[in-house]
Amino acid sequence: MGKLNKCKFDLNVVFVMNELMKIIRYNELKRIENAKHSNEELELLIELLQDQIEKKKNSIELARMNNMNILPLQTELDLKMKEAVEVERELRKRETAS
Repeated sequence: MGKLNKCKFDLNVVFVMNELMKIIRYNELKRIENAKHSNEELELLIELLQDQIEKKKNSIELARMNNMNILPLQTELDLKMKEAVEVERELRKRETAS
């Protein structure tokens, strides 16, 4: 009788371990999927920032042609460029980690 209970216990342990492994695999797949979405979002953000940088450069050119003060526009451009570099760095870091 003792051996039968031990076998049931061993089977229960195996079953629980299998279920835990399924959960771990599922969570890992979800994490990878979320990371991919995050990478796609970062790529879209980079494109958006590049468009904004181009618009700022055009605004600076127009301001120069009209003899206007370009310092505020230049400051905004510098901030956008810095943000774009940081986002690209984060994207590269994620790509090398995966």
